[in-house]
Amino acid sequence: MVDWLESPTALSEQYADATNLNARIALHEQYSTAETGLREWQFDQLARDAVDVLAVGCGPADLWAENCERIPSAWSVTLTDFSRGMIEDAHENLADCDRTFAFGAADVARLPFEDDSFDAVTANHMLYHVPDREDAIAELRRVLRPDGTLYATTNGEQNMVELYDVLEAVLGERPARATAFTLENGGSQLEQHFDDVRIRRYEHSLAVTDPDAPVAYALSRDDVDHSLASDLHKAFAEAFENKEGDHDSDGGDDDDGVFHITKSVGMFRASS
Repeated sequence: MVDWLESPTALSEQYADATNLNARIALHEQYSTAETGLREWQFDQLARDAVDVLAVGCGPADLWAENCERIPSAWSVTLTDFSRGMIEDAHENLADCDRTFAFGAADVARLPFEDDSFDAVTANHMLYHVPDREDAIAELRRVLRPDGTLYATTNGEQNMVELYDVLEAVLGERPARATAFTLENGGSQLEQHFDDVRIRRYEHSLAVTDPDAPVAYALSRDDVDHSLASDLHKAFAEAFENKEGDHDSDGGDDDDGVFHITKSVGMFRASS
């Protein structure tokens, strides 16, 4: 099975635009049990006294679009991504946001900015894709001002384990996971360049009620053959039946038709 998660060529195709990413985001947005959405939670972590803010690997800029009205007027926000298609999607996604943004395609390991340019940098669910991660983290530290902060969101090793169990049963082997920068190993990587590294966890899970949702998630991956769609749907339908009532502490059937998926998500705050 091809490990597309760290292949520059595969990633360029996978993230040519936001189509595949949006298919995976939809599963989380539709079935999250959290009271506060991830994008709102991520924005809540950012220091409001920042002025110059850089977003690397911004994707379609959902973080900024969903929090448009909350962005302080004093902020100057620069959005970058290695994919020009993503930058185009970000620009379109923010068209109705009454704020001024700068956009540009950029490699996080070779950022086109001077030293000490930003008060805050966001790197959300993207550092595990970067092959030259040590150079990238050094670059993030370089462009931050001495009192600046990096906000890097990522997943834990047990993230969505139930979904991957089903995929493994269908595919015959466990699909590749983004394990190069996780909640468990990301801190030690950041500590090579930052003095103060702390972690905050986003507590939630997924309560999925439609087998089509995890199937769409699976088919958005480069390593899942679309000819397996029927097998995947059957497997997830069976998983829904097997999970019925598993999370009902009273022994009733309140969870009938619900497939519970563990989520492990958090944010590193790194500064010097």
